[in-house]
Amino acid sequence: MKEKDLQVWQDEVPADFPSSEIGGNEDWIEVPPEDMPSDLPDDWALPVGEEFEPDVFFAASAADGFAPVAEELAPAAAGPAQSGAAEPQTDDDPNGDFKLLDDPLRGRTLIEASAGTGKTYSLEHIVLRLVVERGIAIGRMLVVTFTKAATAELKSRIRGKLIAVRKLVTEGVPPTDKNLLEQFERWRDLDLDPDLVRERLDRAVREFDDAVILTIHSFCQKTLSDFVFTSGGSYGVDSGEENDLLDRTAEEFLRLEARRANENGCTEAFRALQTLKLNKALSKLAAEPESARKRAIFSEEGFPMNLDAENAAAYEEMLGRFLTWAPARYEALKREASYQTFDDMLVRAEAGLKADPAFAAVVRSHYDVVLIDEFQDTDPLQYGIFSTLFGDPAYGKTVFFVGDPKQAIYSFRNADFETYRKASDEIGRHRKLAKNFRTTPVLMHFFNLFFERPGTFLGSGIRYDAVAANDDRPPLIRVDENGVFRPEPALVVRLGDFEKPPKDKLFQWEADDIADEISTMLSERDRHFVKGRPLRPGDIAILVRTRDDGMPLYDALLARSVKVRFPSDKNVFGTEEAKELCTVLEAMAMPSERGFLEAARATRIVGDGLSTYTDEKKRTERLVFLRGVMEAAADRARRSGLTAAFGELFRVCETERRLLPAAGGERALANYRQLIELLFGMQQSAKTLSGLVRRFEKLIANGSDKKTTVPDEYKVRPDSNDDRVVIQTIHSSKGLEYPIVYLPACWWGRPYKQTAVSMVHERDGAGERRLVLFPGEVKPNDLPEVKRAQIEESVRLLYVAFTRASARLTLYGLPKWNTGGKKLYDHSCSAFFHALAARENLEGWSRGEYLAVWDDFRKGMLGSAEEFADVWAKTAEHFAAEHPGMTVDPETLKPQTDETGLYWSIAPWAPREDGVKVQLKPSEAPALPEPEPARRVDPFWVQTSYTALKKGLFGAHLDAHRDERATLSGEDEAEDDETQESRRTIADGSPMARWRSGAALGVTIHRLFEVVDFYGFECRRVLATDEELTDPGLLDEVRRNRLRQRNYLLSILGATPDLVRRGESFSDEAPGEDRLSPEGAKRLEELRALFDSVLSLPILPDFCLKDLKAEGRRSEYGFLLHTKPNLPKAVFAKKAESLGWKGLTPEQLSGYLTGSIDLLFEANGKIWILDWKTDNLAANAALREAFPDAEDWRDFYTEDAVKLHMKEAHYDIQYLCYLAAAKRLLRARLGEGAEERLGGALYFFVRGASAERGVAVLPYEDVAERVKILEEMLGD
Repeated sequence: MKEKDLQVWQDEVPADFPSSEIGGNEDWIEVPPEDMPSDLPDDWALPVGEEFEPDVFFAASAADGFAPVAEELAPAAAGPAQSGAAEPQTDDDPNGDFKLLDDPLRGRTLIEASAGTGKTYSLEHIVLRLVVERGIAIGRMLVVTFTKAATAELKSRIRGKLIAVRKLVTEGVPPTDKNLLEQFERWRDLDLDPDLVRERLDRAVREFDDAVILTIHSFCQKTLSDFVFTSGGSYGVDSGEENDLLDRTAEEFLRLEARRANENGCTEAFRALQTLKLNKALSKLAAEPESARKRAIFSEEGFPMNLDAENAAAYEEMLGRFLTWAPARYEALKREASYQTFDDMLVRAEAGLKADPAFAAVVRSHYDVVLIDEFQDTDPLQYGIFSTLFGDPAYGKTVFFVGDPKQAIYSFRNADFETYRKASDEIGRHRKLAKNFRTTPVLMHFFNLFFERPGTFLGSGIRYDAVAANDDRPPLIRVDENGVFRPEPALVVRLGDFEKPPKDKLFQWEADDIADEISTMLSERDRHFVKGRPLRPGDIAILVRTRDDGMPLYDALLARSVKVRFPSDKNVFGTEEAKELCTVLEAMAMPSERGFLEAARATRIVGDGLSTYTDEKKRTERLVFLRGVMEAAADRARRSGLTAAFGELFRVCETERRLLPAAGGERALANYRQLIELLFGMQQSAKTLSGLVRRFEKLIANGSDKKTTVPDEYKVRPDSNDDRVVIQTIHSSKGLEYPIVYLPACWWGRPYKQTAVSMVHERDGAGERRLVLFPGEVKPNDLPEVKRAQIEESVRLLYVAFTRASARLTLYGLPKWNTGGKKLYDHSCSAFFHALAARENLEGWSRGEYLAVWDDFRKGMLGSAEEFADVWAKTAEHFAAEHPGMTVDPETLKPQTDETGLYWSIAPWAPREDGVKVQLKPSEAPALPEPEPARRVDPFWVQTSYTALKKGLFGAHLDAHRDERATLSGEDEAEDDETQESRRTIADGSPMARWRSGAALGVTIHRLFEVVDFYGFECRRVLATDEELTDPGLLDEVRRNRLRQRNYLLSILGATPDLVRRGESFSDEAPGEDRLSPEGAKRLEELRALFDSVLSLPILPDFCLKDLKAEGRRSEYGFLLHTKPNLPKAVFAKKAESLGWKGLTPEQLSGYLTGSIDLLFEANGKIWILDWKTDNLAANAALREAFPDAEDWRDFYTEDAVKLHMKEAHYDIQYLCYLAAAKRLLRARLGEGAEERLGGALYFFVRGASAERGVAVLPYEDVAERVKILEEMLGD
């Protein structure tokens, strides 16, 4: 899109084109005819905010606080699509391809998409079109995904797309995504009002934090908490995983049954009952909807066989009582404890919505559009919630379900494929995504050939439609030493060429072969190209069924010095760091307890040295200091959250500086960060730090239990994001893409999991789904339906594994698997052959039958080679043009004729006789279950700051003691009291004249401006009485904020809260015991004068701080930037000198740059940083010398004087570092356009405010080049 075309579109908008399709009356909204109930007159209109029943159509004016109109902007008679845009489809084509640019955005639609066809991309684009074409506010859309990671990714991608289109519309900056350009053309053809499009995009970006993009559990939690009164819920309910209440309920039930068994003599039945895992059974029962619990039964399968008739009958009665008594008792205990599990959120939301139509209507009214991603992973409970809320077409809601039934692999998480099939039948309109965008044509051809055959997905009813390939995706390319390149095979099948393979060696042999090939490939990585660029380790993945399968591969790669990432399933609450963090949190909660302080000192977080233990005086001093630190941290935790509290604690204790160079230090810091993040999320529900400690202790106890399933968010995160080869399970790889994928043990099957089944779901006689519990040992082979479901899911898992590869897939097979006539590896359990033969039962198949189906498939694959010659010729031409000096091997332009040609390779392999020994010695073995060996950390890494940089560059004349104290206090510029007093030769006339100078004053002023709400600030209102603060009309948040401000101001005034019980406490007429001291009264007047001058001074055009609302500011914004200078030393030195920092070395910036921005705020559409300065410039000797004629203190706060002082104090180091940090923050939030939103820096010398002076404004455009130079020096 050219800039000229953009202007033409803006200029050609008809003058009479309405800015909206909404009617002009402010109180009424016209409804388009196609959405009108058929029995209403033509001139009917709906009053704002009302609903029409039974055909609900909720429409209202956004200005009135209701939902925006769900109305398409395009005129009904819009002309045909231009520039290749498709005509809008209608419901007459209920099963067509999804048209990204113009598919209808109404009704209920199921989009089924194969892997790599852009499911998430399409969902993002739907959101964009809804914003622009229908004017729906971003906060009126509900987007649901099934994992927290997917939620975060989707938020980022939607935000990025909105920003890119906004730039296109407002600035003419063309996006890299050609679909956005085509969509732009489409909007032009539909004559959409450009001003309205801009307005809607601006609004969507501005309000993006209101976007409701959640997991299903988070949505239910939000629903129950936001509508707590409507839903009949209660406040203060804690949420978490399964808990000890399950055990308590089971124990209570056993005690009751023991008494009953003793009374009726059925003790054998009770002994049988004691062997059951009743807590596990109760957990399954509690996760069922309340209506389904009544249908739950215990199966006769697994009943003990040694009971006589009387005990067998008693045993059956006991199980029946458990089904009714235990769930009710468990619910009662949870209510008493104000606790709910994550499953409870779903159960209670579903029950409340179905039981109370008014509750459902209120929730429904908050959303106009619903988009549900990964819908194939749904279950009856989840689908019941969405069906109740949005299922009826009469509700007039737009609902998009996006999923791929071929990737339904999460039955162990209660996903129910039957529910998906039922929902698919109920949804009226189906769409398909028909083109793959990530896989090379040859590999896509293999996928189509393999899965398109009838019956591949067995009895699941899944139909695979061939997917078109993207011819622009280049294959894996190898370049020889002469610059001649050729394609590497997209499909590699490695067939083991050996007889009688030892059972315990086969997987190890495969691991060695894979590790050898990867090691060789990476050693020649500059000769291998993927996606047109050199190969990287992170392009390679090895997918396994279980973590145990991955261990030989992990060892084999390490033995060859290949960097590898093997994600851990260890619980972060089971680590040593969790125990240490809990110890420090206890000290923070009870800092007066010496025992807790001593325990905290022993942790690596505090890290006290030996001398503080052996020297009693140092020990006492350290305890006193640490108590103050813990009290300050506790106060910060209550005000700003645990993240801020621990951030300051780590800074004071220098935790990162000490741990980074140490062995395992980076791993420990990664665990600390993850734990703090998790605790921050729990802080609100815990209410107090002591309550949080108790919750923490329970999580630590559960974290040590290796038998429990670890939630994804509790799994230890990798301590490094380095580029490494990845080993992971197939389940965890879902949703990811790797250019090169290895699938070991793909052919040879192992018996399906025969772990005892504790429960299944089945349909009863009425077709209703019910839970069936087994009281004894029942194997899947004893349950035909369970075995069938296992086989069908294994084929879907195979599909997921295959389709992770985008350029090359390597499969390992075993055509010779007999040892002396005995079958060693059971191919009847191989998902590969189940799919290839399209049969569920392979029992009794011979070796010849297996090889026959493979040979038929192989011949079909080889017979289609010719069609790829033209595609490769175009790819080769393009690659040669991008890489001058390289030429294509002419032989590769001919069609492949054998099995080891250009496109695929089917060849034997055998174990190396001189294979590398991969059995590590115990001392060399990696400490498992750590996810990977600790990365070597550069011992010269440092944590630096503005103060450290200033001292390093200009520290010869600085007082080291003053700098250390200033750093701890947060006030860098404060001078020694005696030094300032000796220099004060001109009287300070500011409101702070009587206030003692020094670091303490800086801390006080910073704290004042941190706690005070600037907007409409009045001292008298903040110093409210208890009666005023208990006004029932005052919002809780406002009350808490005023109470916090009041208590801090009172401490400065020398008063205490008990002196302000009446409204006249600060007047001269107040009783003696309630009146402020004379000194306190003077301070009050000085405070009023200070705030009046600071908050009323225009610091920017048409802006002063009293106009700044709380939501537009962030105080004391701490940052920690990873820095890694990578410029040549000469270049680095030259850039440092251009900043005036001659002598700065890369080593001084290697590691981390930390700091705390006093105030980050938004004004005039820009983001600014502000730093408070308490310097007494009238007492500054350098300024006295520079301005010898100055006789009044105000003369030292002029623009020239302030600039000179900033230069002398080297504040340029500070504002450049802070602007670089702010720029990175905005880039993370807004994308690459962050620089445009950055306003600059302000330095506010508060003493000069009463003279309407003392503010230095540094617009970003004036210092942008210097900031960029610093960014280059900091590195990526």
